Amino acid sequence: MLLILFPVAVASLVYMKTRKKEKEYASTCLIYTGVASGYNVTTEEHPRLDHNAVSNAFDNLLNTLKSRETIQEVSLRLVASHISLDNPDLRYISPEKYSEIRAIVPDSVLHQVKGATPEATYEKLQAYMSKNKFNVFSALVASQNGIYGVDKIRERVNAIRKENSDMLDVSYSANDAAICQQTLLLLAQVFIRKFSEIKESEVKNVVSYYSDQTEKARARLNDAELKLKDFQVRNKIINFDEQAKVLSESRQTYADEIEKEKMILASAQASLVSLEERLKGRKNIMESNDRVLAKRQELSDINYKIANAKNFGETKENLRELTEKAEAIKKELKDLVNNLYSINNSQEGIPSDNILTQWLSNVLIIEESGARLKIMQERFNSFNTTYNDFTPLGSLLLTLKREVQVAEKEYMNKLEALNMNQQRYQNVKMSSNIKLLDQPFYPVKPIASKDFVMIPLSMIASFLLLLSIYLAMELLDSSVKNSARAERLTGFEVAGILPKVTQRNRITEYFEDSLIEQAVNRIVMETEKAAPEKKTKIILVAGTQISEGKTWMIYKMAKRISDLGYISEIFTPGSEKGYRPESIDKREVVDISKVKVRHYEIIERMVPATKISEILKTIDKADFVFLEIPSLQEYQLPLQLVKDADLCLLVLRADRPWKDSDNYLSGLLTKVLKSKPLLVLNKVTTDRLIQIYGRVPKWFSAKLVSKDNQDKNVTKKNKVSYDQE
Repeated sequence: MLLILFPVAVASLVYMKTRKKEKEYASTCLIYTGVASGYNVTTEEHPRLDHNAVSNAFDNLLNTLKSRETIQEVSLRLVASHISLDNPDLRYISPEKYSEIRAIVPDSVLHQVKGATPEATYEKLQAYMSKNKFNVFSALVASQNGIYGVDKIRERVNAIRKENSDMLDVSYSANDAAICQQTLLLLAQVFIRKFSEIKESEVKNVVSYYSDQTEKARARLNDAELKLKDFQVRNKIINFDEQAKVLSESRQTYADEIEKEKMILASAQASLVSLEERLKGRKNIMESNDRVLAKRQELSDINYKIANAKNFGETKENLRELTEKAEAIKKELKDLVNNLYSINNSQEGIPSDNILTQWLSNVLIIEESGARLKIMQERFNSFNTTYNDFTPLGSLLLTLKREVQVAEKEYMNKLEALNMNQQRYQNVKMSSNIKLLDQPFYPVKPIASKDFVMIPLSMIASFLLLLSIYLAMELLDSSVKNSARAERLTGFEVAGILPKVTQRNRITEYFEDSLIEQAVNRIVMETEKAAPEKKTKIILVAGTQISEGKTWMIYKMAKRISDLGYISEIFTPGSEKGYRPESIDKREVVDISKVKVRHYEIIERMVPATKISEILKTIDKADFVFLEIPSLQEYQLPLQLVKDADLCLLVLRADRPWKDSDNYLSGLLTKVLKSKPLLVLNKVTTDRLIQIYGRVPKWFSAKLVSKDNQDKNVTKKNKVSYDQE
């Protein structure tokens, strides 16, 4: 019954929930991304497609589209477009939704944020929100409003890649057609702008960085080049290596010339000393001649000027004039000497003319060589000064050139990086050029409702759910459950089945009467078979665990046997001296006026078997005596009573599992008994009884009413309470 009622109730609930549901409108748009096949600066003629990169790019697109910042801006722009209207416009919002937004936004706030256009309203709205941390617009965006709530908009947005193309198919649904179209249009515009800004900002910052670094590197290169130029101009350096080479060679040449000139001078001086020794007798005469000395001095001055003129590159006319003058003086000096020594000879017999000529020649050589040597020495000193000044300039020049090279290399590296990133920036600009191909359309018809499908689906789903739960409970339930399972687990034959009575009704009453009738018949038959000659049959009632329902079973069986005309007595444990009776939770009244009930005391957890045996021997009028012994798990087994029993009934609850301890205890009981005990299965649920015996017939209702009337006549004296559990 529950498998039918529960699905019907769920289907009814679904119907009640969906019958007043608002209509939904949907719109779509198509966005071209160019991720897979778009052209850019670095595109090759036959490019290889990187599927991982394409997949990652589409993931970035979808995440940007559904990001909170994007949806929040769409929501605020949608609010701005609606509150900027003076009256509802069906192109943008329906009158019902316009009334809702006007009711949400107070007039005092509306006057502060309303602008002439939606864009102006949006800017004012942003300024208002930045000034007021807690405001109606922030609460509206963060709420669960179906139109303006960020979470609700995100739930209604669906974006997928259209097959394997560069297209992005975006759809949106809302309960207002105009709002659906406008929301999707704003979403596409905001998404395209935000994604382009994100892509360009990634490289734009890098380009700006390298642009600044390139300018700084260029400035450092210019400074280094300017320092090098100033250094070369200041020190008159055109080509340092060539200039150093020429300077070194010129210096060495002058050094060699000076050495040669010194050798000529030394040779001439030595010859002059020798000649003067030879002419020592006439030296005083020649030296006393003022004219000779004057001419000699004059010739020396002229020769110095000639040497100086040759070294410093004076004009040929001046040089020729000095040379002619020197020749004239030489001629005059020669004539004077020839006249003075014309008659004299040397001491060696050499003519005086030859000695004087040699002496004059050496004097001339000494004078000319001395003049040249003086000029050359001055020039050589000048070369030394220049060389000493020029030598340290080489290291300074190399340092400046190295600074220029380092600055130039840095500048070229920065320039190359700048060019590469500028190319990448252009590439990103081209690749992030997302376009809206299909504009969102105005949905004229609402989405076809699927509520009629939800009702049967909910019924089927609830039925399957309940059935699954029932099957799971059955599979996980390890209890005895029914008679077939009880016989398989225990190995004992089932003599009777008793229902689980949680509430007296027509079904339990029917099964209880029928099953007790069957159990009593089996008990009578088995006792007659076991002890046909005995007048009083002793029926031992035992249980391996406590609360098996032994007392309840005994009262029911004894009453029914008495109703059949037999005399029956009951022997049950008392509650004195340590005996723990079974818990009493639910109680029932049974008329046992025809049954004699006796109790025995349990002393120190032992049944007084001897005393009970003596009492049982004195009983000669009763046909059946039901002897109940305590739980085998907690009390000692009374061997004598078990041996004397004609029949043993082992009571077992159907709602508990059969354990290894039950096997052990029942085995001990079986070893003492004359025959195997019979099993009485208690607390079998009504649904299992229906599975075994079928449903209660209609004719039993009248019998149940009659039975209730009879129970009312039972006197208080004959009413017995017993534990059903």
